[in-house]
Amino acid sequence: MRWRPLSSAISASTPTPANTVSTPAQELDQEIIALTSELAQLKRERAKSEQRVSLLRTSRIDPDMLDERARYQLDYVNPHDLVRMIPAK
Repeated sequence: MRWRPLSSAISASTPTPANTVSTPAQELDQEIIALTSELAQLKRERAKSEQRVSLLRTSRIDPDMLDERARYQLDYVNPHDLVRMIPAK
């Protein structure tokens, strides 16, 4: 797969009717809309990540968050946890 500029990826994936010719201004508007949407999504993801990081700060560490991350990193489970094994594909 070859990387290409986002604008060309958007214009390639956005169908246009055969009898309609899009102008550079229309293409720019479409790109602005797509990038604005992507920015909003990234801002939501960042806010979620910042919230999770704030729970791990030493000044106010959340014991549940610490327990979850430690067990995930060490690949451990609590004896009272219900573990569901999913076969590899």
